[in-house]
Amino acid sequence: MNGVRIVLTAFTVASWGGLHENVIGACKALHEAGAQVMFIGTEGAVCDAARKLGIPFVIGVDWNTGISSVRQQAIDWHPDLVFSQPFNSRELGQEISEASGASFVVMFHGIAHDNIHLWHDGLDRLLVTAPSIGAAVEGYSFVPRDKITVIPNGIDDAILERPTIPLSDKLTSPVVAIVGRLSHDKLRMIEGGIAVARTLESEHGIHAQVRVLGDGPRRRDFERRLRAALGADRVAMDGWLDPSEIPGRLGASLICVSAGRGALQSLAVGTPVFGAGARASVGISRADALEVAADCNFGDYVPASDLNVSVVESLHGIMADDLYSQFQKAGRDVVCNGRTQSQVDRRLVAELSAVVN
Repeated sequence: MNGVRIVLTAFTVASWGGLHENVIGACKALHEAGAQVMFIGTEGAVCDAARKLGIPFVIGVDWNTGISSVRQQAIDWHPDLVFSQPFNSRELGQEISEASGASFVVMFHGIAHDNIHLWHDGLDRLLVTAPSIGAAVEGYSFVPRDKITVIPNGIDDAILERPTIPLSDKLTSPVVAIVGRLSHDKLRMIEGGIAVARTLESEHGIHAQVRVLGDGPRRRDFERRLRAALGADRVAMDGWLDPSEIPGRLGASLICVSAGRGALQSLAVGTPVFGAGARASVGISRADALEVAADCNFGDYVPASDLNVSVVESLHGIMADDLYSQFQKAGRDVVCNGRTQSQVDRRLVAELSAVVN
């Protein structure tokens, strides 16, 4: 992509999360492929991360105070392609594309359809992180199938080099990790954490601590629910952590309750996942059903087949050293099957190159 000019727009709300990691991963891949990248994002952590990559044009904005000068700056830069994330950043990207004649690509990460039925005619490509997202926008928003490409979340290749921790070691200080943005669409994640913790105690005599890695507008409500269900002494609200800390925390946890990138990262470090997303709770999938769970983003969309076995049954299926070890291997195999960051980077660069060529 030597010399290709790409405007990448990203509207983010939380301090950090899966969307941020996806966007920064894309910036890095395109920059290293020789593209000239202009990054327009919410001022703060995501722009700081882009600057650390050496992206030559990073423009931090407050999406509520007007962005007309930024829009004109991007148009005058004469981009070849605009690559946008949903909502405010999609609207800005679409305006830049229409005014400059640049190709237009949008990426969907979860359940939000962003009224795509109103604007997909001007779209060159829609990238989605899971097949179920593509099926939903095709079926409900009438986006042509040939415009949709699946490029999953990518997990840092180095994480797969970390040694997995055996079940027996994790049981010395058992932790159930709940990982994600604490917003209204994450209630199933909290309910899943409660169910897993209660079942570990009632069926296996394991008194696990529940640690919440994430933050958001529903933090107080979710903390209250967890403490009421499990007791104040068993709940810790750790907030957003530095991304470098998360693999270690997840790898040491007995079970992770999450969806999307958090769930995939947990599999990469050898921790079974209770999938709980915006549209479904898929539970702890059998080792042979993990690909199906990954394809629905671990519950962000309804899975193609029924995955939700009981918590009791699913925990019995992993709570022995040999069974847990088998699950760890199966989880890593899912990540290695097209979901490492290097694999995702190659697919992204190839897809965007095809759009502009």
